[in-house]
Amino acid sequence: MLELNSTVFYGTTGVCVVENIEKKKIGRVFKNYYVLKPVAQCASTVYIPTDNEALLAKVRKVLSVDEVKELIDATDSSDMWIEDESKRKEVFGGIISAGTCSERLNLMRSIHLKQQELNEKSKRLHLSDERFFKEVSRIVCDEFSHVLSLTVKEVEELIYK
Repeated sequence: MLELNSTVFYGTTGVCVVENIEKKKIGRVFKNYYVLKPVAQCASTVYIPTDNEALLAKVRKVLSVDEVKELIDATDSSDMWIEDESKRKEVFGGIISAGTCSERLNLMRSIHLKQQELNEKSKRLHLSDERFFKEVSRIVCDEFSHVLSLTVKEVEELIYK
């Protein structure tokens, strides 16, 4: 059971506030829904059926300041880059949609390193890799900036130091 006015992290949406529980009619069925308001996307609203265990499993408490700092300091910065493009898309997509905070942070760092390496050769990432990088950066920085009360730019500086 989610508590009203609590701050949670939901799937790839990011940090949200549990605003309400509403009864809505979808089709011919009335159901209760949690109403989540994403912090970074004020115009959006997410509705999660209160009885949908699969979707509720994607909701977790927002990390604490200590947990974020520990992740930034302790995350394995080994290179996750996969040369095979189709395999890379599969693995990176899986991490973005269902990975842990640590895996997402490591993926963000790995793509950033590859981007720097390619920049030195006057080359660019594939468009799909740029999309993965934008998405994983948004997810990670959304939570970290909220928790640490920093701008996204300041969070990125901490991550890439």
